[in-house]
This record gives sequence, structure tokens and C-alpha cells, in this order.
Amino acid sequence: MNRVSSALAALILGLASTGCGQKEPLPQTGARLTAERSALTTLLVPMLRLEGTRLAREAQTLLAALPDCDAIESRAPKGDFAALREGLRCSETGGPPPLTADWPVTLAWPLETGGTLEARLRHSPSGEIEIEARLPRLEANALGGLLIPAAKPVGPGILSRRERLLHARFRPAGGIHIARLVESGSQADQLFRLKSALFSGAVLDGTWESALYLPTRRGALTRAALALGFGQRSLATAAMERFIEDLRKTWPVTRTPFAIGPATGACLLDMNVLPGLAPCYLATDRAIVVGWNPASLRLALEPQDPLNAADAAILGEHGGVWLDLDRLAEADARLATAIGDPPSTVVLPWRRLRIEPEVNGVDVLVRVWLTPAEDS
Repeated sequence: MNRVSSALAALILGLASTGCGQKEPLPQTGARLTAERSALTTLLVPMLRLEGTRLAREAQTLLAALPDCDAIESRAPKGDFAALREGLRCSETGGPPPLTADWPVTLAWPLETGGTLEARLRHSPSGEIEIEARLPRLEANALGGLLIPAAKPVGPGILSRRERLLHARFRPAGGIHIARLVESGSQADQLFRLKSALFSGAVLDGTWESALYLPTRRGALTRAALALGFGQRSLATAAMERFIEDLRKTWPVTRTPFAIGPATGACLLDMNVLPGLAPCYLATDRAIVVGWNPASLRLALEPQDPLNAADAAILGEHGGVWLDLDRLAEADARLATAIGDPPSTVVLPWRRLRIEPEVNGVDVLVRVWLTPAEDS
């Protein structure tokens, strides 16, 4: 839980700084920060609830060290948070630039790959933290290309949202070509045959969806699933069976038939290379769905409950990522019980994280929402 909390707040904390520098001329390039002091304060206060964590201690330090002025600014010649913090000072203009008046915190950050990430942040009337980040469009054959949405909507989801922790669904602009990302003869290729025709993109329709669920109550068994949309079921099934045969050349495993209703496939129940891993696949009418184990597929493919508001919540038309933060405590408790450890006492100040990207010209616009916990 501590690691999760720190990771979720890393971007937000990066927008804050710890001191007020001297009135030297500000660099005109590199990293840039402008912020209203009240906005940073509102941002940091919820982090104090993470008692006993480094994040809470740092938030407390930042609150005590904020300059006594309404508007703050800083620039650094390179993408260096330490330098940005050291250069923090009261803004000479008295507030953010007019074009960003609706967004009281703005950040520009140079990227090693070229270009600049530009982010802005505000609190909505409902109390959500909203972040908009604009970054240069990545190459379609890079791993990040799997997150760049196509103009065509991603369509309805396949995987169940009941007991989900994490849910992601995308239709990448460049399609799905996982095989291009794997070096031929590499360890990943040798162990998991990722150069298989299944991952070449030839049999897939370009959509992918994944879900990580709460572990089971008994034994804290991992449950996760991945759905790959296809154009023709017979071709996708044949590619999956060839993939299994290729895997069996590396691993001494047995193919066991598996089915849920009309969806048919197979499991490798004796793979056992990772805890709880007994991978299965099923071919539905829309996708090849791969599960960490049979329990994963039974949950992932169960009917949706439209009356459950929490489980019915979905992503936008271009997909994105949804993280149910209010379920992390339950996940931690189940895992702690299984291994005999006490559960974490950390209480997150947010209950949901939602990320939705869209293509905007040559850039990618990413919108992020952090919804506060009901008792915040």
C-alpha cells in the first residue's frame, strides 16, 4: 500500500517544491513550474492522511516551507526536480499566466526522447483533482504506442468489472504488434514465444483490454485477465493453439481443455513458473481472453451487473485506465491474511484514479482524475 500510494502521488508531489530561491533571472528553457499557493496547499493536505509514510512526512515539510506569497514559480535549465525545488520563488507577476488562469498549477518538463511534457492541474467543484498532460506522440512501434488511442472508438468492454482493482482498455492508433517489441532470440522470446503469429497483429482487430481483480479470499490467489479482440474467431483460435504448441517446446506442460459456456479454449495447469500461474485462454465471439488461472477467467467473463453502480462505471469512448483505490485496502487485507502478516493501516485519501488519453493533432492529450475518498 505504501508503494502504491507513493507511485500515485509522484506526479502530484513533483509539482510541489520545498523552498524559496534567490531572485536570479529565470531560465527560459527546461523545466517550468507556476502555481497558486492555495492550490498546492489543497493538494498536499490530503496526503497527510497517509500517516507513517514518507509521502506524508514530505507533504508536511512542503506545507511548512511554502513561500508566503499567493503565487509561486520556478524554472530549471534541465528536467531536474531538485533544481526546480531549489529555484522556487514568489512569482513576480502575482499569479499564473492569463491563459492558464483556470488551472492554478502548471508544469513543463523536457523529455529525454525530445519534446516537452506540459501538464496543468486544478480541483474541480466536486473535489476531484484534475490533471491534463500533453506530450509528443510516440512511435507506434514503441511500447508506449499501445497506449496511444486511435480516432475510432474502442467499443464496449468484454471483461467483468466486479471486484476489479485495475481496468484498462485501448484501441492503439498503430494497432497491436507486440512481436515488433521483442528482439528475436531474446529471453522473452525464448521463454514465452512472443514472436508468435498471435502477437504479430495479423489476426487481431487492434483492441486490447486488461483487468486485475481482488485476490481470492481463500489463499489470496491472483486473478488477472487480458482480452485481445480479433477479426475472425477461427484464425485467432488457430494462432492461439500454435502459440501453446510453441510454449510446450520450452515448458514441459500439458494442454487441458477448458470452457465457460460457448467460449472454448485450454489451460496449462502445470506451468507453475510463478505463484498461482496456471494460464488459460478462451475464445469468445469477440476476443481471445487469457487468464492468469481458471479463477481469473471465471470472474472476468461472468455477466455484468448493471445495478451495481461501482462495477458499472466505465471508461470513455477512447478507453483508458481505471484504478479502484478504495479496494486496495481489501486486497491488502486478503494478501496479509494469506501470508500471516498484519494488514496495512494506511488510509488512502482517494477512492478512484481514472486516466483517459486522446490524440490531439501531433500530440497526445492525457486527462487524469483523482476522486477523493467519501470521508475526505
